[in-house]
Amino acid sequence: MVSRYNRLNSRFQPPKTGFSSLGNDLQPTLEIMETIRGKIENSRIEIPGVVVVGAQSSGKSSLLENLSGVPLPTGNNITTRVPLVIRLEYQPDVNKPIVVISDNSYMDNGETIEDIQHVASKIEEYTVRLAGHNSRVVDKPIHLKIIQNNTPSVTLIDLPGITHMSVDNVQEDIHEQTVSLVKKYVNNERMIILCVVPAGDDFANSEAIKVAKTVDETGKRTLGVITKIDICHENIIEKILATGKNVNLELGFIAVRNRGKEDKRKPNIKDTLRMESDFFSNSPHYKDLNKNYWGIDTLINRIITLQKKSIDDALPIIKSELKKEIIRMEEEVRLFAKPLDTKQEQIHFILNVLLSILESCNEQQSLETSIYRFFKMYNDNLKKNEPNYLDMEYHKKIHSLVDETEGILLSNFLSPVIFKKVFEDLTKHVECCSKDVVESCFVYVKDGLKSYVTSNRIIQNNQKIVDLLNKIIDEFYTENYNKLKASVELLLECEKNVFTQHSDYVSTIKKIRNAVEDDVQDIKGLSQDFLSAYQQCNENSNTHTTYEVQISLYAYSKIVINRVSDMIPMMVFKYFISSINSNLITSTMCYLSDICLQDYFIDDKEHQKYQTDCIKRLTDLKECSVRLQNLS
Repeated sequence: MVSRYNRLNSRFQPPKTGFSSLGNDLQPTLEIMETIRGKIENSRIEIPGVVVVGAQSSGKSSLLENLSGVPLPTGNNITTRVPLVIRLEYQPDVNKPIVVISDNSYMDNGETIEDIQHVASKIEEYTVRLAGHNSRVVDKPIHLKIIQNNTPSVTLIDLPGITHMSVDNVQEDIHEQTVSLVKKYVNNERMIILCVVPAGDDFANSEAIKVAKTVDETGKRTLGVITKIDICHENIIEKILATGKNVNLELGFIAVRNRGKEDKRKPNIKDTLRMESDFFSNSPHYKDLNKNYWGIDTLINRIITLQKKSIDDALPIIKSELKKEIIRMEEEVRLFAKPLDTKQEQIHFILNVLLSILESCNEQQSLETSIYRFFKMYNDNLKKNEPNYLDMEYHKKIHSLVDETEGILLSNFLSPVIFKKVFEDLTKHVECCSKDVVESCFVYVKDGLKSYVTSNRIIQNNQKIVDLLNKIIDEFYTENYNKLKASVELLLECEKNVFTQHSDYVSTIKKIRNAVEDDVQDIKGLSQDFLSAYQQCNENSNTHTTYEVQISLYAYSKIVINRVSDMIPMMVFKYFISSINSNLITSTMCYLSDICLQDYFIDDKEHQKYQTDCIKRLTDLKECSVRLQNLS
């Protein structure tokens, strides 16, 4: 098996003379990308990158030590509590490593670390500064630039390890928080995902791989990295090669030897490569394994190859998106160009802010996309808990009602009274599910739009305007909610009147009447006992009439559920989504016209501060745009 893989001609060949110059041509682009990433935090531009994910204690920190050549925080507890952006930069003329740490991407006012042995403690110091002392995980990146004469040029984003346990239980939702943080980064389709998995783990149950597969099902941008292979006693060559039923990623797996405790004091890339080569060359399990499947140098080469392709593919799109972002920010600067003295100027400003919020919401389609999740749940709940009119409980109930009406109606005539009385179970079920979905969508869309208001950069420092817009949104959606409730109640009231012209009603009845034993599994809720009893009973008996009522109720319930599962979501969409743009703007204009706005614009300092920050970001982005254009 190994010899078969040895014959493969991989397009990812490991370097023959080390990797100190790898990725140098990418260095200017990587610098610009990280600058842009920091400047457009709330933008829709997705910046390419390489993100390192894994469970707590999977060996991520040791792996990054091997890649960077500098010591990083390690330990039994969660050591990475904030994202760590590591920029490796090759410069042939430096005599010793130069390390700069900062809490912002453009690294102005960055702190130089003279001794690399202090890097770990300095990262811990910055972590406490950003995330506090209480072991909480937060999304506030630390940026670390490492310049050496023996390192490749590459940027890696190390994320907190996925874990279920928080130190001293200070963060009870630690698992949800770490998974959510990982998803935020891997959702970016321009991001290469390094999934770190210990050799002894079950790859099929790796949370890192599972999360990656939710956004990258085939693994076309996911590269598996197998750590701790030197302390794994079993032969995992089939896992590495992804043969048989083992987890398969399109980019495959690469095994590496982590630094052990005995060689941890002073990381050295040359020593790391030598010890790793000795391990694989002398291992009885892996000595014949193709070099494309193991080694830090192979991993670095693969990362740089993938990163270069990702950037080359995305660069033309990013240039275009950056131009749009600059235009948007120019509009923001224009909005703050002068004090807003007149009411007309103030209304114009607030409406422009609201329009930018709606534009952001519409472009991301977050509310529109997410609300369909509620519609699917609604449909599932309708069908999951609908009454099964073909079961024995309803047979007894209907038979009793049929017996009560015997002699009142002609034989074999279905009583509308009986039908409607039993049908009440379904109408109550539909009413309950419909009210739930309306309420859930109301809260979700209203709060979702308000979250866009709260995070809007233009007004984030003016809590009065934030509160004003949130109040307008509350009133707008509450009014629409009441209108929708009235419409839904009218629809549900209409559903109490039994009526349909749909051909499926008759065809379902015929299908059950003419069913044979093999058809039972195709009709949900139909049992062999029901079918046999129905077909064998006397057609002139009350029992037969009971079965006919059951079949009719069953067929009609399917019509009703299919009808409301379309109608209610359509009504929700009309009142909560499609009406937002025009109606909310009109409603806001009317509201603003009737109130005094002067008190909302009295803080000139915040006004000036935001304008200054806006101009600085705009200047930086324009500079990045020029630099990107000059690269080509």
